Amino acid sequence: MSIELKIFTISIISALLFYFFFFDHLSNNHFNQFLFFLIPLIWPGIAHGSLDLLIAKKKKLINDVKSTIFFIILYIFLASLIILVWFFQPNVAILLFLMISIVHFGTSDTKTKKRNIIYLPEVIIRGLIPICVPIYYFSTQINFIFSKLFVSDDFYTNLVKINEIIFFILIFLIIFLIFLLLFFKRNKESKTISLEIITIFLCFVYFEPLISFCLYFCFMHSIRHLIDEKKNLGLSNKQLVLHTIPITSVTIFAMIFCYFFISFDDNYFKFIPILFISLASLTVPHMFIVSWSKFTYRKN
Repeated sequence: MSIELKIFTISIISALLFYFFFFDHLSNNHFNQFLFFLIPLIWPGIAHGSLDLLIAKKKKLINDVKSTIFFIILYIFLASLIILVWFFQPNVAILLFLMISIVHFGTSDTKTKKRNIIYLPEVIIRGLIPICVPIYYFSTQINFIFSKLFVSDDFYTNLVKINEIIFFILIFLIIFLIFLLLFFKRNKESKTISLEIITIFLCFVYFEPLISFCLYFCFMHSIRHLIDEKKNLGLSNKQLVLHTIPITSVTIFAMIFCYFFISFDDNYFKFIPILFISLASLTVPHMFIVSWSKFTYRKN
């Protein structure tokens, strides 16, 4: 069992206990769910994007001060562009974000290194589960969240119809992949991949969307990214933590600013578009740089 899966499993068990004792405070309460995951969302969640600059240097995208400034400006420009598109064309923005997320989660979390018969199904499965399963099992809650992100009802209705088809394709791929892993590969990594996929799938089936995504994002995806990049970049544990401090600090100050200057008393659902769109805008350039780096690592 990988260290990420161990941490993910422990987080799920802990969440089950909290969910049992504080069900009335967490069930269908997005604000309390967000508060419950506030610390892990900051670190390792958001903090795992702190290594993008180092990845760019490792991949020779940055060679000097001039190229560093250009990279940062381009990064901020792309994030700002996402925010702009979201306010003028929210349906287009959410569709692009979901598609990019599928590619990012798939390529980032896949454990198969070689491009064989296992690789593509695993990428597709890992990419689809965090997006497809919540929409299928918690359609009403996802619709509510999307409505706060300015997504139209007609768009979401069509998305649900398409998602039903994709969901059954996903189930077929999961069965197919696990069959190949357990009956043909039969090694330690195959068992780990099978167990991870089943655990992630069940997490998104059981928990409400915000809880399941936070569990997966913080304790599987972010942890795996930090571990992988620690190895790829040749960092010590101390160096890894130090490199995450700037983004972590900025995030904390931004949240403090929101707390004091944005009133949530009248309608606490205001935090959903502010939080989601802000994170999505920064996540998109992060997805591009990480997915590209993963592709080049495997290619080499």
